[in-house]
Amino acid sequence: MPKRKFFALWLLIFGGLIGYSKSTEAGTFSVATRDELLVLTSKLQAAQFLTHATFGPTQAAIDALATRMREIGTMAAASEWIDQQTATTLSKSLHLPTAEAYIAQDLALCTAVNSSGAAITPLTTAHVPNRTNYRMNAWFNNTIQGPDQLRQRTAWALSQIIAVGSGGFDNFTTDSMETAGGIGPNGAVATKSRYLGQIDFYDIFVDNAFGSYRDILQKVTYHGIMGDWLSSRGNAKANVAANQYPDENYAREVMQLFSIGLAVLNPDGTQVLDGNNEPVPTYDQNTIREYAKVFTGLGYNGTGGAYNTSGNTGGFQTGVRYLTPMTMASSQHDVGAKTLLGRNLLAITTVNRANCDADVTAALDSLFQHQSCAPFICNRLIQRLVKSNPSRSYMTRVVSAFNNNGNNVRGDLKAVVRAILLDPEAWQPVRTQYLRNPNRILVTTMGTEDTRVQEPIINYTRAIRGLKGVAYYEKGTTSLNTAVPPTGVVTTYDSANPLSNDFRLQSRFNELEQSPYLTPSVFNFYLADYQPSGDIANFNPSSRIPLGEVVTPEVQILNAISANRTVNLFRTLVLSGITQQQMNVGSFLAGTPGDPLAVPPVLPTDPSVKNATSTNTANDITTMLNSTRCRVVLDASAPFASLATQANIALTMPNSPTGPTALIENIDLLLCQGTMNDSYRNKLMQVLANRRASFGTSVDNTEALTMARSALISVLNSPSFLVSK
Repeated sequence: MPKRKFFALWLLIFGGLIGYSKSTEAGTFSVATRDELLVLTSKLQAAQFLTHATFGPTQAAIDALATRMREIGTMAAASEWIDQQTATTLSKSLHLPTAEAYIAQDLALCTAVNSSGAAITPLTTAHVPNRTNYRMNAWFNNTIQGPDQLRQRTAWALSQIIAVGSGGFDNFTTDSMETAGGIGPNGAVATKSRYLGQIDFYDIFVDNAFGSYRDILQKVTYHGIMGDWLSSRGNAKANVAANQYPDENYAREVMQLFSIGLAVLNPDGTQVLDGNNEPVPTYDQNTIREYAKVFTGLGYNGTGGAYNTSGNTGGFQTGVRYLTPMTMASSQHDVGAKTLLGRNLLAITTVNRANCDADVTAALDSLFQHQSCAPFICNRLIQRLVKSNPSRSYMTRVVSAFNNNGNNVRGDLKAVVRAILLDPEAWQPVRTQYLRNPNRILVTTMGTEDTRVQEPIINYTRAIRGLKGVAYYEKGTTSLNTAVPPTGVVTTYDSANPLSNDFRLQSRFNELEQSPYLTPSVFNFYLADYQPSGDIANFNPSSRIPLGEVVTPEVQILNAISANRTVNLFRTLVLSGITQQQMNVGSFLAGTPGDPLAVPPVLPTDPSVKNATSTNTANDITTMLNSTRCRVVLDASAPFASLATQANIALTMPNSPTGPTALIENIDLLLCQGTMNDSYRNKLMQVLANRRASFGTSVDNTEALTMARSALISVLNSPSFLVSK
């Protein structure tokens, strides 16, 4: 299909978001008894809630939560679910340990020799190829099957507020080693590859998802990844004679994007206006300069550098270290007086590390306590979890939880997330009504102001989770082919005995324009206030919307190419699953490539020449004797697999225009939370009925599976799935 037609298709899809200002009828579900009515209603509510709080509802999760809703009430059950998810007894699916476990698993499949052919022992993470895969592997596995779904979803939301990407930063992906011997507050640094730093940075959000937002500000400020990303690492005090002044980058972004935004906000999200009816700015250029003075003196934590044996006045460390927090080089910190927002800092008279760090603490406190911090951060979290355009009353209630969790604690994210998910406005977009003759449930959606164009990456995880994708991480056996002379290698995978069932997936940025660790800028994948031209820009919202206009951030990454590729991605997933290579047979050399499959192996002809796959260990060759791959399939043979469920329903479809009703209702509940509108539903049912009729009087297993797959591919690319309520 031409790209223009695909783009037109997606514009039609998003018409589901922009086309209505008032409530709109969605669809209907048939029910026979009052008990069926209660069961189905609770399932619809459970599916809606879990779409907000997880990386996608599963049938088991919907059934379990719906049962509790009928037992103790809807809100009580949702509150209980949040309690269970935020309990300290629920293990945290941290990403760095997951990635390191995968590295160790793959390391066992590697062998390495030096330029003389001698084995290298012990092998390190630097000898494992495709290093950037591991952060993706860990992210997809933990978000798809981690038990701490609410923690993972909240961490992803926070990572888009304090956004860090890897583009253009070679240090973020290099396999150079952080050597042991750092003597900072956390003790010696283990010998690990530098590329693990970004995973460690992401774990700040996982570890503190239900903690204090103030703690997050502190930890990201001192992390070396942030130090390099926004050039606060190595930021020195002014030297007027040399025309050198503090870098203002982090000072600007920590205010604009991480804490208080550009305009002073009221608790309801509206802007404070001056005498000329103009928004009052939160800061000006002079404020940036003052905060830039604060963020001087921070450097890598290592021996002889920012943290050294002399204690208080070390210089900047040159050796990159991302796995321990940066520390203060007091000799490079501006110790003069500073005028901050809401407080002034006196000049430091006793120059030592503790007093210089106190400057940073005071500056972050001033931002955290600012009146705009709560509404600014709460708006961003609501956008990432529930809806794009929260009302003033919704904002007020959530901001109140940020300002005081009930125990006079400010910035408690556990309280904030609870307030976001349990607020009446999070539930009002989908309403149900019982009708008779025939008995049915009418599902009504509330329209533009109560919707959200779902993030592409979450649509991907929703599809895998909702359709019970099964992962197989497989080892391959490689040999030369039988041609004479041999022209290559043949790899046979052991699909019956996978190494694990972890979802070791890789980036989908090429299709989705979104992927963890690939944020293109500090402004995230899309602007929080992005408003495309057309119907959205011309839409006249109700007075409850704080700024008098509606926004659709996620649409900013929509284009004809990504639309085309996304359709094909879901088609491939449903028809044959996703297969991604993790490690390939071959060699990863510090010199000119040789032939590791030759007997004996052909070594590099010039070990001094390093290529793009260098392990940064001179003269080393890492030879892969085995390939690995991860397959994710919607396996109809797996116990209780969703695809099998759809196929079984299709197998019993009557040969009539209403035959697909049960199939469509099941998919609607699982993937669309019951919001599939009747117009689309009726067209889809007619197509499936025609398909069913073409099979004659009976349907076999293959034909039933074909109908189920056709329905799923259509729904996964429909507005009811792509636009959440």
